[in-house]
Amino acid sequence: MLPDSERTSLRRLIFGLNRGGFSRDQALYYVVRMTLWLNGHTPFKFVKFLDHCARLILLKKVGVGYIFIHRMLLEYFAEIPQSTRSEDRETASITNGGPTVSKRV
Repeated sequence: MLPDSERTSLRRLIFGLNRGGFSRDQALYYVVRMTLWLNGHTPFKFVKFLDHCARLILLKKVGVGYIFIHRMLLEYFAEIPQSTRSEDRETASITNGGPTVSKRV
C-alpha cells in the first residue's frame, strides 16, 4: 500500500497525463509502471532491463513483447512461492536516492 503522499502524486500524474493528450490507457500504463517501481518490484528503466536480459539470452524479443528462451528458467520462476519472493525482497534493502531497491544477500 502506498503512503498518502505517493497516492496523491499518482492521482495528479493520472490527471496530468489525461489532460495532456494521453488516453486513459496510456496514463494507466505509466501509473502501473511507477507503482511497480516505487514498491521495488521492477527497475525504473524496465525496457532497458528487458533488452539487457535479451542480450544475455535469458529472454527473446518477439515483436513488442518478450518470452523466455529457456523452459527451465520459466518453470523455476513460476514455481517460486509468492511468500518467498516477498521475504527475499525484505532480507536486505539499499536506498538508492529513491524507492527502496531490494537485493538478495
